[in-house]
Amino acid sequence: MYQMDLVAADGRKSPIEINARTVWDRSGRPVGRIGVARDLTQRLEVEAALRESEEKFRVLADSTPTAIMLYQNNKWTYANPAAERISGYSAQELREMNFWDIVHPDYKHLVQQRGQKRQQGEDTIRRYEFKIISKQGRELWVDLSGASTMLGGSPAGIISVMDINDRKIAEEALRESEAKYRSILENIQEGYFELDLAGTLTFFNESLCAIFAYPKERLVGADVGSFIPTKSRSQLDRVMEQIRRTGLSEEIIDLDILKGDGNTGAIAMTMSAIRDSSGSVTGFRGVARDVTEHRRLEAQLLQAQKMEAI
Repeated sequence: MYQMDLVAADGRKSPIEINARTVWDRSGRPVGRIGVARDLTQRLEVEAALRESEEKFRVLADSTPTAIMLYQNNKWTYANPAAERISGYSAQELREMNFWDIVHPDYKHLVQQRGQKRQQGEDTIRRYEFKIISKQGRELWVDLSGASTMLGGSPAGIISVMDINDRKIAEEALRESEAKYRSILENIQEGYFELDLAGTLTFFNESLCAIFAYPKERLVGADVGSFIPTKSRSQLDRVMEQIRRTGLSEEIIDLDILKGDGNTGAIAMTMSAIRDSSGSVTGFRGVARDVTEHRRLEAQLLQAQKMEAI
């Protein structure tokens, strides 16, 4: 059996495979050859396309920062360089392990159960997050996306894994920061608030509710100007316009307010700008302190001084 090119009448070459044998006469002399020729054009094109596809996969798998891994019968059969880098194990070491061996104990049963379903061609959760333990003993968060495939005629699992440990650490730090921020806002006596450019309350703490003597639901989405007497609103408007124009913080030492219990009061307030990622002013944030009692005592002191002078 051998291969050769067959030249057609139009000069076009076609690869063929020939399987031939010699024909002998009764005296044992060769008198000819008989054989079968097969056109190999389609098969060779398929083989070339397969080699090209495999080369593309190899280049992609070797260059991507995402771990790409194949497993079958509970064992890793392939791991790209990123898988080695993330896990800390070499491809050879991984091939000697069950696919769940590097998973953190808290997630091992979950990963084993879903992974076995995937390698058996059954439906399961395609993407989720969990922790692994690297060869160096580090706990790392990863994001896995998986699917079922065929390998050697049998079902197998294929997964891509991204290292999201830095993101998880940042998220946890953000949660802790937000918890501290929330705790501070919930425990300070000053009223904290945030407004959009129109002066609508978008966020505030419980202390602001106490200062204005209104329940929370009354303040949500309310125009802050509706709690200021008409004669004092221009003062607030000037401050907001000044902050919007300059971006600098401003202070109001004494501002009249209308309380929910029907009384009037006074607050001292410091406001500053809220900016978006481009630096544009998108709203205002501030801290308000109830100075109603302070104003009352000042008025009493002034009256006493007047009486004393008389």
